[in-house]
Amino acid sequence: MTTAFLDQEWHEFLKTVATHPDLVWDLHSYKRPQVERRLQGFLLREGYSSLPQLAAALASQPDLARRMKNFVTVHVSEFFRDRSYWDRLDAVVAQAPWGHQARVWSAGCSWGAEPATVWLMQRKAGRRCEIWATDTDRPVLEEAQTLTFPKETWTAQLEPYRPFVKIYPNGRWTLEESARQDIHFAVQDLLEAHAYPQQFDLVLCRHVLIYFSQEAKQQVLSTLVDSLKPGGYLFIGAAEMLLEARDMGLQAVSPSLFQKST
Repeated sequence: MTTAFLDQEWHEFLKTVATHPDLVWDLHSYKRPQVERRLQGFLLREGYSSLPQLAAALASQPDLARRMKNFVTVHVSEFFRDRSYWDRLDAVVAQAPWGHQARVWSAGCSWGAEPATVWLMQRKAGRRCEIWATDTDRPVLEEAQTLTFPKETWTAQLEPYRPFVKIYPNGRWTLEESARQDIHFAVQDLLEAHAYPQQFDLVLCRHVLIYFSQEAKQQVLSTLVDSLKPGGYLFIGAAEMLLEARDMGLQAVSPSLFQKST
């Protein structure tokens, strides 16, 4: 396999990142080609010519370390991403015996579109849910915590949810006030996380697993499944495969949606 960086430089850089006080980041758990592509872009943007040069700069520039982690960590998200998948989830949730209160975990929530989507879907259906939204990137999570979104994120598919939002004159918009009582945010690294003692009816981890190595993916999946109540659902991204679902006590319900055995 062709790599962007020499092996020796790559492994030395991984040691630097793993021991950096503002990072302590184990990049071995991520797929190398994807991390390399992001790092190449970061080097170009910041004006560095090599990994050793970047490593030397990281030693004296804490802000550079934070910028690098934010750049390398993928934060692609959108409201009702892969809409047909959300529609199938909504149909399943409507039949679930959760009553009008469900516990939901949005793992790797990025800038907040995913937990906001769950909240809007449940609110429109007349259901309430407590949502725990977690991500490893603190600045991105602080942005998500505002539950306020740029004008360009409002699309036609959000129009049915207009009664549950406030749109400002400048086009920015936010969820109604009750969402701030329902959605809770916390910094969390999935690679270091343990199963929640209070289990969830629904766990969402979409377009996150594809960035992990196979070993790290298994570790994260184990945490997600252990955090589900028996009969609860795991919702993953449209491009993600879960061939080991049965071995983990999961049954496929529809594409990207799995139910934990009771």
